[in-house]
Amino acid sequence: MQLSRHNAEIIVKELNTIINDKINMMNEKGVIIASTDQERIGQEHEGAKRIINDRLEELIIHSHDRYEGSLEGVNYPIIISNEIIGVVGITGPYNKVAKYGQITKKMTEILIQEISIKEQKSMDENLRSRFVGEWLQNENVIINTNFVERGRRMGLEITNPRRVIIISVFDNGTGSDSLDEMRKVERVEERVKNVIRRLDPDSIYMKSSSNLVFAITNRKDSEIGKISEMLRSTVEEQPDMKVVIGIDDKCRPYTMMHISYSKAYKALQSCLRTKGEGIRFYSDINMEIFTDEISDMSKKEYVQKLFSGYEREELAETVGLLETLYDLEGSITAAAEKLHMHKNTLQYKLRRIYERTGYDPRSIRWSSLFYIAIDFYREIRNLIGEE
Repeated sequence: MQLSRHNAEIIVKELNTIINDKINMMNEKGVIIASTDQERIGQEHEGAKRIINDRLEELIIHSHDRYEGSLEGVNYPIIISNEIIGVVGITGPYNKVAKYGQITKKMTEILIQEISIKEQKSMDENLRSRFVGEWLQNENVIINTNFVERGRRMGLEITNPRRVIIISVFDNGTGSDSLDEMRKVERVEERVKNVIRRLDPDSIYMKSSSNLVFAITNRKDSEIGKISEMLRSTVEEQPDMKVVIGIDDKCRPYTMMHISYSKAYKALQSCLRTKGEGIRFYSDINMEIFTDEISDMSKKEYVQKLFSGYEREELAETVGLLETLYDLEGSITAAAEKLHMHKNTLQYKLRRIYERTGYDPRSIRWSSLFYIAIDFYREIRNLIGEE
């Protein structure tokens, strides 16, 4: 095992919250790689070299000029699995710092072991995630006996009948991408994972981009719906936190789970595009089935062609008006009330849309054109105005 500079810095910072004296961490070559005294980083510490070469249990330095690059203080080997991987030192008069020596050594060794366990766990999780990603997201991967056995060696049994659900947790408050907001989302995601693990210990999990993907043991839609509602309650009991969930349509053979993933992802995207239900099965979506196959440029061209001559802000207002109208089943009275305008004003605006586009948004015949434009606009609104 090697003591990395990154981990040494973490440990020195942690130790410094308990011990106010200057602390140094040297690697297996006796070079200072972390210190509360930044100017000493990178210097060779002859005292540390002697501890490593002679396997000393302790080295007390009483004079600054006794060992090159070393100051008065106490130094101890960091021993992991009977191997010296570095040295930890405390700078100061012996009668002041000696009382912290053995405690500092033990704390350092414990912290290193904890970090090592976390790193190994992270590596294992990354390997598992890559495997699950191949299984669920890559339609070209060959799912044979070797692939199945590879999963089993990681504790993943992919041959059991499963369904796929994809979950996206986000902060609906400030919209900030600050570190605090990211940590808040991560904490809520951990709660979601714990709920799934409790309800389905045999579930298979991976993180894909900002989504949580679960291949859960086979269940009826009604049962998955209850689990999803429980997850939503878990998330939304936290201030400003929201969740959307996409669910596949049925259980498939383990060799075809990429289809289940694709359908759950389309259901999730449908949730993200709309202001409606935060939980959606693939069987509930309609035109979203094929809209992912259409390029953003084509969607932009369609919207701009239908609403030719509209400025960016004007287009946003018009799409919002039509979206409200269609959400309320075309009721002028209900839409006007929700939009906080007189119904005559709303009717005038709808006539203007007819005059400018050549299509009447109140007509059943032409409403589908506007409905498609609304759906496209949700995805490419940021591209409007760009050339």
